[in-house]
Amino acid sequence: MIEGIDKLLPANEIADFRAALAQFSDRCVRLRVDREFAEIPFPTQPVPWFDGGYWITDPEVRPGGGLPFAASDFYIQDAASLLPLRLLDVQTDDRICDLCASPGGKASAIAERLGPDGYLVANETIRSRIDVLRHNLARTGRANYATCSFDPDLLQLRCSDLFVKVLVDVPCSGQTLVGLGKQDASAFRAQHIEHCARRARRILAAAARMLAPNGMLVLATCTFSIEENEAQVAWLQETFPNAFQPVELDGLAPWKSSIARGCYRLWPHRDRCRGGFAAALRKTGEIPPLPKEHDAGLWRNGRSRRARNDPLGKESQKEFASWLNQLGTWPIGYRIAEKMATVAEPGIRKLLEQKEAEDGFQPALAATVAGRHWEPTHALALASPRWFVPNSEVHLSDPQALAFMAGQSLPRGDSAARGPGGEFVAGWVRAKWCGKPIGWLKASGNRWNNHLPAWARLAINASTTDRQPSE
Repeated sequence: MIEGIDKLLPANEIADFRAALAQFSDRCVRLRVDREFAEIPFPTQPVPWFDGGYWITDPEVRPGGGLPFAASDFYIQDAASLLPLRLLDVQTDDRICDLCASPGGKASAIAERLGPDGYLVANETIRSRIDVLRHNLARTGRANYATCSFDPDLLQLRCSDLFVKVLVDVPCSGQTLVGLGKQDASAFRAQHIEHCARRARRILAAAARMLAPNGMLVLATCTFSIEENEAQVAWLQETFPNAFQPVELDGLAPWKSSIARGCYRLWPHRDRCRGGFAAALRKTGEIPPLPKEHDAGLWRNGRSRRARNDPLGKESQKEFASWLNQLGTWPIGYRIAEKMATVAEPGIRKLLEQKEAEDGFQPALAATVAGRHWEPTHALALASPRWFVPNSEVHLSDPQALAFMAGQSLPRGDSAARGPGGEFVAGWVRAKWCGKPIGWLKASGNRWNNHLPAWARLAINASTTDRQPSE
């Protein structure tokens, strides 16, 4: 089964552990931290290792099939993935890198907790997974992030000693995923485990060089093998002597690893989740840089395409800026580059200005343009007032919001947004439900055209909207 399991679990729990591996775990949601919930719209129980995590106790509830999910009141994720977030202990002014970020459950939690002086770089090496990461970050209503798709070795050259915290949810053998059908018996083969461990060590070495002095590295996996977990922590401390000290948090004693400090484990038969591992280490010493010849090879093989200067032309940029200002006001402002408008907090802007010759870093997009046609993004529709205040909004009833989230156009009628003289507002209007933004509508004759992107549309279950949380 798992080599060394006898060091981790008592003998009388092995059978229960094996049985739990093949089963689905209890479903869990993570609530938005910037909204007050008078009542969660389904019965729950709190997750003890993370404030804001809740297990759903009614097996008939479909949390992703209701308007509260459409309005981004919560994110659906396994309770085990909340443990590394607890260790990360995000502060509002942190500079954080989520090095292996897709699909974005942890990255979105980080973004929601950052303030105007903090920022997140969410990296995903596999380019085919970057879109789902951006979609989930868009749901946060934030602009305090940038996404990128770099090999960790290349990213550490661009961001050496930059972050106060780095989260490394490394690709692993995925033993906790067997019950979901996403892994099979190969996850427990020694050869596969060693392959994953070697890859993880390379990623961790890059993460270590991205940490600022006294920064904290959090390692997370969805596997049980010691080689991919406690042994990785030991390897870091042996490879970089006196550079890392384990960090232990109050309140997590029930989940401490029995074989290493600063390490924590969750088990499917004990903890109502798929299981997982997390560890926290403080950078307390110097880490030698990569050899110069290694640096040169990375730059030569991984340099990004350079952005064109003034891609829209000065006159076109003025028109674009005028169009953006017709959408609303921008407390922090925006900038135009490479046929898109971006809005970002000051920390993200500073990073982007330092890396402006590279196209790998993409902040939250405000609008995109193709030729002479411009459209605001879904991320902008969901943006909080810190970044964007729309000039026009329309408040939808439950039936209207259900139709909108299904991708349907709406009749204007009494729901039409009106100007100060009572006239119908033309152009782009932000749709809201229960005071929360859900997407863009555009006036066309007697109807609102629906501009909800296909990836954001939901098969809504009306019965889940009976009890609504409030902002």
